[in-house]
Amino acid sequence: MKKNLSLLVCLVLSLSSILCAETNAPKKMDDIDILKYEKFYLKWKQVTVRFRKDTGEMRFTFANPLAYKTLKKGLITYPDGAVFGKVAVATVEDSLFVSSVIPNGARRYQLMVKDAKKYKNNHGWGYALYDEKGNLFPEDPKSQVMACAACHNAAEERGYVFSQRLNLDQTSSQAIIPGKGKSAFIFETIEKKKLDEKIMALLPEQVKYVRVLKASLSDNLFQGTLDEIRPTLSKETFESKYPSLLLSKDQKRFSLILWENMSAQCTNQGKNGAYLKSVYSNIEQGKNIELHFCYTP
Repeated sequence: MKKNLSLLVCLVLSLSSILCAETNAPKKMDDIDILKYEKFYLKWKQVTVRFRKDTGEMRFTFANPLAYKTLKKGLITYPDGAVFGKVAVATVEDSLFVSSVIPNGARRYQLMVKDAKKYKNNHGWGYALYDEKGNLFPEDPKSQVMACAACHNAAEERGYVFSQRLNLDQTSSQAIIPGKGKSAFIFETIEKKKLDEKIMALLPEQVKYVRVLKASLSDNLFQGTLDEIRPTLSKETFESKYPSLLLSKDQKRFSLILWENMSAQCTNQGKNGAYLKSVYSNIEQGKNIELHFCYTP
């Protein structure tokens, strides 16, 4: 317990120095000013911790008093003024305990602010993303906001909030279970020949059909979306046996998952899986990026 507290203290001290830097840079996104919520991780209650398998990040989520009170009561209707803050932290292997990873510096900060009137087009929530120095990312802020809102549509049954309060008094059998509502991610089988030529060129000749994600995400993709959607696409490819694709409305950005070798199995952390390949666009670098990995359901 003392070791965990020391780790959290060290994390907080490092984050404090970051958010105090570069105060002259733009701080507003979706009319949300990060300086208004400076050092939120020191003032608010921590709600939960998530581990992002696709990016290797730990994500510490905090809630201001209004948001925490609602969450604690198990309600999903949040009042105006409720705010969630998230810190995404890079991880590295612990050299003294190699089966675990430890926090290794902030990568980004995220805020969700409830104002039913101001953000009525996004179910009452405003969204803001900042880099490790508390500055805005170079991509179009409006597109990032709409991409966030589209993603959070998947959490409608939780009031458009993914986070659930972690109760350490619960046993694993009592722990919060995932939502059982209808998935916001719907796939449609499309003939390969109906796809854009640049996508067709990435598909093996024997592939005739592709599972295409039909979601509002396609209208407002930014680079982070292509990372976040990879597990969803991988799951679809593994289960359907078809390549899976998320393609932006303007067809400039995409994320594609393919089978690497359907006849071979791989093992990841003791689980049997499949060799998959990810190909996704990177407009900023002007090229496509490939990743090869073992997917386990």
